[in-house]
Amino acid sequence: MKRVVVLRGLVIKIGLIQPVITLIDRNGSIHSYPIDCYIVWQSFSIAYRELRAVVARTLEQYNISPSEWGLLGVLYEYPLLEQKEIAAFLSVEPPLVTQMITILRKKQMIEITNSPDDKRKKIVSLTLTTRSQIPLIETSVNQAIQNILKGCTPEEVSVYFKVLERIIENASNN
Repeated sequence: MKRVVVLRGLVIKIGLIQPVITLIDRNGSIHSYPIDCYIVWQSFSIAYRELRAVVARTLEQYNISPSEWGLLGVLYEYPLLEQKEIAAFLSVEPPLVTQMITILRKKQMIEITNSPDDKRKKIVSLTLTTRSQIPLIETSVNQAIQNILKGCTPEEVSVYFKVLERIIENASNN
């Protein structure tokens, strides 16, 4: 059984039994290449580093890191969360969330209040100023990402995200 993907006029058949990629070019010529796990790993690593660097440069003007941006995004979507809930959303350990919260509190971007239901629980939320700035920051980040994706068709981007989702799913099941 093979999986077929079309990218920029090339038909790519990925062998599921043998680690081989077969490319059929526009002229119908067939080219088979063994999948080199190192090259796949390097490609993902380079793409991740480049994307993270572009996003980090964009976020510098707002004095936040990509990790902090992730936390702010979660709080924008879910305004009142406990630290352990934030950690679950971000798929990180709670101590990392504690560290980011400390930094974001110093920057006056978030606030912590006691839960009305249980005074032992602390609720994290965005400040009103930060909440109003999120759409502007998001627009800047989206523009930076669009620049990276320049020349990619919507189909290519869709396939890329499907592959990433599959990798995440497979890694989670191991």
